[in-house]
Amino acid sequence: SDWSSDVCSSDLSGAIVRCRQGKIWKGLKEEKETNIQDLAYQQIPGLLEKSIENELNFLSDVMDETLEGVKQQTNPQIKRVPLSSIKPSQFGEDYKNPSSEYEVKEFQKILDGSKDIADHRKEDFYPIMVNRLTNKIIDGNHRHYALSTINSPYVVVLYVDVPREYLSE
Repeated sequence: SDWSSDVCSSDLSGAIVRCRQGKIWKGLKEEKETNIQDLAYQQIPGLLEKSIENELNFLSDVMDETLEGVKQQTNPQIKRVPLSSIKPSQFGEDYKNPSSEYEVKEFQKILDGSKDIADHRKEDFYPIMVNRLTNKIIDGNHRHYALSTINSPYVVVLYVDVPREYLSE
C-alpha cells in the first residue's frame, strides 16, 4: 500500500514537533546554535554598541589617532561569521592560559543556567576585532579560545582595515 494513505499529514507534523521537543527519537535532537555573545547582546541593552566603541578606542590608542580618524581609516564593520573562519594571532600559553580557561568555565556556567549573564564581565562578550586583510585577530584571542572550547559555531566579529604600517607581519 502507498505510505501516504496510511499516514496523514497531521500525524507527521505532530511527530516532527515531538521530535524537536526531544520526546521521540531520543538522543537525536536538533542542534541549537547557541552563541553566548548573542545572548549577552539580547539581555544587556547597549552592550554591542558600547563594545564596538571600546574596541575602536583600543585601536585609536595603538594607531595614535582620534576615534573619528580610526573610523574613517579602518572602515569598521560588524559581522557574524563561522568561528573557524578567523585566525588567532597568539599561540601556546599566550592563547590558552589561566585567563582564557577561566572564561571557558564562566561561559559554561552561563550556558547551563548556574550564572546570570548580567553578572559576568562585559568585556568577555565584545566582538573579536579582526584585520580584514589578513583575517587575523587583533584583539580577542582569549575570547576566541573560550568560544572554540565551548563549541560556539559562530562569532561576532568587528572587521577593520588596518593600515600596513601597523601590521606586525
